[in-house]
Formats: sequence, C-alpha cells, structure tokens
Amino acid sequence: MEIIKSEGIILKKIPVLEADVADIIYTQNHGKRTFIFKGIKKTKRRSQAAIEPGSIVQLVYYYNDQKAMFHVKEFSLLVDTVTIRDNYQAMITLFLLLEVVEKTTGHNDPNITIYRLLKGAIETLHKTTAFTFLALSFIIHYLKLSGIMPDYFHCSVCHKEIIDDLYLTEYQLAAYCNQCAPHNAFIFKATVPLVHEILGKKFIEIETNKYNASDIQKLLFHTLLFIDHYFTIHIKTKELLFNNTKM
Repeated sequence: MEIIKSEGIILKKIPVLEADVADIIYTQNHGKRTFIFKGIKKTKRRSQAAIEPGSIVQLVYYYNDQKAMFHVKEFSLLVDTVTIRDNYQAMITLFLLLEVVEKTTGHNDPNITIYRLLKGAIETLHKTTAFTFLALSFIIHYLKLSGIMPDYFHCSVCHKEIIDDLYLTEYQLAAYCNQCAPHNAFIFKATVPLVHEILGKKFIEIETNKYNASDIQKLLFHTLLFIDHYFTIHIKTKELLFNNTKM
C-alpha cells in the first residue's frame, strides 16, 4: 500500500454510511478518483466545507491499485465555496462545470491542463458576475483540450472561412456560412469573434459586457446539447441554469 499526497477538486459528494462520505475528486496528478472520508460527519474538528463539491483540497491518502475507492488519511482545505454559496447563479455555474468534468472524464486518466482549467474557473467564480460567459469560456476550452471542439471558423460545406455570424445545427454543431446554411440551422450573431477572444485571451482580459447576454446563453445551451449527444450523457445542471431563460 502506497501513501500519496495530491491536490484535488471535489466533483461530487456521495453519502455512503451514517458517518462516512465518499467524494469523487479530480486530482492534480492522477485524474479522477473516488475517496472515502471515514467518520467525517461525526467529527467537529474537521472542516465539513472541505468535502463539498467545488472545494479544492490537499489530500494524503492510501493507494492500492486493487481498490476502486481510497481512504483519506489527512486533508486540508485550500479553496472553499463559502463566498459564492448565497449566489444562486454562481453556484449553478459551479455545479455545471463540475458535472461536465465528472461525467466526461475517466478514472485514473490524469490531465494537468484540464485540472488547471477547472481550478482557474473555480477561482474566477469568486471574482466575476459574468457567470454564463465564464461557463461558455470554460466549455469551449474544455472541448478544445478534449480534442472535440467543433470548427466554428470554417463552413462545413464550402469550407470558406467564417468571419462574423455563423449558423450551427443542433447536437452536431456543424458550422455553416450564410450561403450554405440549411433551413434548420440556428444563427449565432457575431459568434466567431467571440470564440476567437475566448481562445486567444485570458478571461479577465475580455470585455464580457460587449456581447449580448442572450447570444451567450444560446450558444452555451447548444454547446451543452452537443456534449450530451457526443458523450451519450445528460448534463442535468443545464435545466437549472436555463430554467427561466427563453432560448
């Protein structure tokens, strides 16, 4: 049995027994793993915030390659969700990011760039009110890192470069120029410059208020439908995120 120390982000909390909690955690060095916190619900000297989704923690745990769950020996809280807990939109955005990573990554499949992307997005949630824009930015970067980002910049029929507006089909997100777009495609105004900015700048450098909020919501919604279709999953949080929004 090996003792491992690693930083990690809580993706999902799973109650298992009266006193114990299991957490699915995306670790910095080893990818997604499942951990058991023994007796955590019966102690007052350990921070309960450390086992909540979205928290970033430092772990020391017992590793056995024959086991599917690993027992935590020690842990400490690095970043919590206290400052955004009373903001519904911020919390739903956080849950969306966590659910996407939890449902689309495999166990023991490390990706340090994805880890840094998720950690940076969580830290930025505490500093912004542009939550939908942050979610879209995260998703686009995540799709690119995963190697499945649609080509927003060229028409899928004539292959000409798309400069400004583009048309996208639902689920597949195949891009079309104005001349080639089929009747069932959705138009996205000034989306290509937006995607270029997201990929080319840090989030804090983008003037998010210059883009139409409804356009951002629409593109995020259809991109999440694409993820559902591609991975054959269902991102439940999007229903909460867009519950009161007209697409």
